[in-house]
Amino acid sequence: MRRFFASRVEQGQALVLGGEAEHFIRVLRMKPGDEFIALYQGEELVCVAETVQPGEVCGRILESRACMAEPAVRMTLYIAYMKADKMELVLQKAVELGISCFVPFLSSRCVKRPKEGAKASERFARIADSAVKQCGRASSIQIEEMLSLADALERTKRHEAVLFAYENAEIALKQVFNKIGPKTDIALIVGPEGGFSPEEAQQITAIGAWPVSLGKRILRGETAAIALTALVAYEMGC
Repeated sequence: MRRFFASRVEQGQALVLGGEAEHFIRVLRMKPGDEFIALYQGEELVCVAETVQPGEVCGRILESRACMAEPAVRMTLYIAYMKADKMELVLQKAVELGISCFVPFLSSRCVKRPKEGAKASERFARIADSAVKQCGRASSIQIEEMLSLADALERTKRHEAVLFAYENAEIALKQVFNKIGPKTDIALIVGPEGGFSPEEAQQITAIGAWPVSLGKRILRGETAAIALTALVAYEMGC
């Protein structure tokens, strides 16, 4: 059954608006009487379309059910800016693996600097929404604007624990989890293709972040981001 994000739910009806409605009508050519799933605040709402008009689809809710694919642990991925195609790959796979929030930031060794601003954020949002639907989740992913490293580190204070992938770390992820115990809100920090400078690594550890090793080999930035997210999701039972 096709899945769409609902903008509002009221009086037993789910409203699908804007681009989601246009996809419903123009691309999929669905019509009144067709059933679909509306995604709203982590729930799956089985609906039947009652009114279909440009920019708006109204569906009567037949069934409401919790989405079993939503992770119980909130993971936020802080990722140093990379080339656009690599950022998009990381975002797509990280959403599939269970992140709730995606925070790009700039560090001294970033080899690329963003130029598109709002357009990049819009593209990231489309990629995240598509990944949510594809993997069976039901909640939108929070996409933050580009931050400086200092602002990103300040933002991490809201999390229960912070891990960062660091090639010079001597402690494995499993050992870190044995030390910190169960958590419900965790931040993951991954550096750029050139890695973190020693000064930046000191800044990150100074906020209480745990440097973790991802093995003996040096990984590309996008590989490290996906690997760390997958390993943490596994350890946290996501």
